[in-house]
Amino acid sequence: DLNHPALGTLRDGYFTTEVYHNDTRDALCIKQGDTFYTPEELVSMIFQHTQDIVKNFAGTPVRDCVITVPSFFTMHERRALYAAADLAGVSM
Repeated sequence: DLNHPALGTLRDGYFTTEVYHNDTRDALCIKQGDTFYTPEELVSMIFQHTQDIVKNFAGTPVRDCVITVPSFFTMHERRALYAAADLAGVSM
């Protein structure tokens, strides 16, 4: 819902981003400048950054991992998390 209070906080705190409803995906997405990001892409970026941190600390790349999903996540949210991991090249 574009009228949700959390989105108002996002708009106020991060003025360079624009939250919009993507009709094709039927989901909220973020636009920054000329670039559009889906939630899966944003979570994938976090996974990739985490992989970089581990590689720099341990000296070896991450190939496999365990991702825990909260029990209250819906199947749609779980699939989105798995899709984000797949985008990041993380094998679960």
